Amino acid sequence: MKRIAIVSFIIGLLGTPIQAQAQQPYGGPVLTQAAADCALDLIEFMDTVAMGFDRINATEVTHIIWRNHLAGYYPWLAPEDQVWFANACLAVANVNAHWPQTPPALRQGYRQAWVASLTPLLQFVEPVLVAAQQSVQNTAPGGRQYVDPAAELGRMRDNAANLSQFNSRMTTSTIDLMHAMSGH
Repeated sequence: MKRIAIVSFIIGLLGTPIQAQAQQPYGGPVLTQAAADCALDLIEFMDTVAMGFDRINATEVTHIIWRNHLAGYYPWLAPEDQVWFANACLAVANVNAHWPQTPPALRQGYRQAWVASLTPLLQFVEPVLVAAQQSVQNTAPGGRQYVDPAAELGRMRDNAANLSQFNSRMTTSTIDLMHAMSGH
């Protein structure tokens, strides 16, 4: 019984629920502002667990920049990545409900999986963190820099590819954790 509860927790935490796919029959799931905020909170949580300290420290400014950043990239993301971002609030709710009761060995398994797989997500978030830091430093008007549209598009494609790789690694990590827990 306990094993089923742990497997259900893993699937709920890292899985991609079918409900989000049903929200929009003609394409990927709809990304809401709340889902974007939850995605940043989830990434921050995963990074904090992996690193042992909060290095993202998202502020309201960070969330505003993040919403625009994610919305701009969202159409280019792989469908499974769109589902991951669109369902981030469910994942955050699962983390909030289950993480405090998660056994230390399982927490360590998550930490190891996140250490190994967070790089593409952090690369995707990095421009947001830099922009948020610059917005704090650049309070004077005219502090904006020119961004080459072709270079920006290439960077966006690279980030989308990195997120797709992240999704594959997270799926593999989840399956590996499930196998380890079941003794296979």
